[in-house]
Amino acid sequence: MDLRGTPSSPGAAASVMPWFQPTPDTDAGQSMTENVVKFPTNDKTPEEILKHALEMGLTDVIVIGYQPCGCEYRDTTLKDGPTALWLLERARHDLMHYDEGE
Repeated sequence: MDLRGTPSSPGAAASVMPWFQPTPDTDAGQSMTENVVKFPTNDKTPEEILKHALEMGLTDVIVIGYQPCGCEYRDTTLKDGPTALWLLERARHDLMHYDEGE
């Protein structure tokens, strides 16, 4: 399907999204799963995480999550976008460089 939800041919994505160039799994002898980053997981509840954050005495926060209806929720105490983005990018960096010790 294309971006409008209508059936399309395998090469149609390249015309809608010119930066998207699908490559076969066998490209250069590597499977696509070899390049997948494994993110950390946990089984904490939102209540546990928020309680811990309150106990830390944080000066600023960014809260991102899902409501029971599946809608996204975002809020922050930060007053400027660049600072919020910097904090989010640092968190992204930590996730991308997480090592489970495998």
